[in-house]
Amino acid sequence: MVNDDLIAKYLSGAATPEEAIALHDWMTTPENKRHFRELESAWNAANPSKKMPPINKMEAWEKIQPRAKERSLFSPQLIGIAATVVLAVVASLMYFSDGLSDTTVMLTADTTKSITLHDESRVTMYRNSSLEIPEKFKGSTREVTLAKGEAYFDVTKNVTKPFIVHAGFADIRVVGTEFNVTVKNDEVVVAVNEGRVLFYTANDSVYIDAGTAASLRPSAPATTIDVDANTWAYASRKLVFKDTPMHEVIGIIEKTYGRTIQPSNDSVKNCKLTARFNDEPVEKIVLLIAESLNLKLTKNGQVFILEGESCP
Repeated sequence: MVNDDLIAKYLSGAATPEEAIALHDWMTTPENKRHFRELESAWNAANPSKKMPPINKMEAWEKIQPRAKERSLFSPQLIGIAATVVLAVVASLMYFSDGLSDTTVMLTADTTKSITLHDESRVTMYRNSSLEIPEKFKGSTREVTLAKGEAYFDVTKNVTKPFIVHAGFADIRVVGTEFNVTVKNDEVVVAVNEGRVLFYTANDSVYIDAGTAASLRPSAPATTIDVDANTWAYASRKLVFKDTPMHEVIGIIEKTYGRTIQPSNDSVKNCKLTARFNDEPVEKIVLLIAESLNLKLTKNGQVFILEGESCP
């Protein structure tokens, strides 16, 4: 039975040839393959100096040879079969390992993460997201897979080699631009900051220009709306508020910085803010908001509390 314990055993180089074959067969299912890559990525992050050991033909033979002795007392026929098994194990493991080395699954938990791809494109992953990227882009396209969560893409322009994001049931195709992708259970949303992107599924497609967002569902036509630049503030750290209700301001800041802001009452929630912040620390932002709206700022652990009776 293939489970996480066996996968950890394989990654540490302690799996037997039989276990490696079982794992290889289990990997023929796409969901299982993705699960393995997620565990492999986490294992590599925790063990950066450890690599998969090379396949040792003699060691594999030595592991099988004792069972051959017990059953056949060096029967030539069984020894020949055992040798064939050893070669099959070696061949399958080499293919399996080479295939896995082509891609890496990047995972985020409670923090965002920025990565630079082989073509110098940059991706900022939001919290609790999963992105599968190749070691190098091969062929006529540059393709990545956002399996879950949200990410902001700043794609290096290359008109001869389009950049494609596979996102759930939909795809996004660009040649060089900046855009945000959110993958939900039954919806994919793309918001464009610069340039133009093609957003499509097997049944529908729509071009999205800068300043616009579009949503696609499996059984519904695409819908487009004007985009709020604060959508990707978690990546840009640029916040723009224009007569924005405080409850919306709080939600945007909490998403951007991962900190909790608590209004003391409904009066504070209904305050409106007009302000711009460019890569400022969250402590400074909340303090400036409190001062501009004549509110009192206190902290309870990691929670900011805004108190007041009314706003100017």
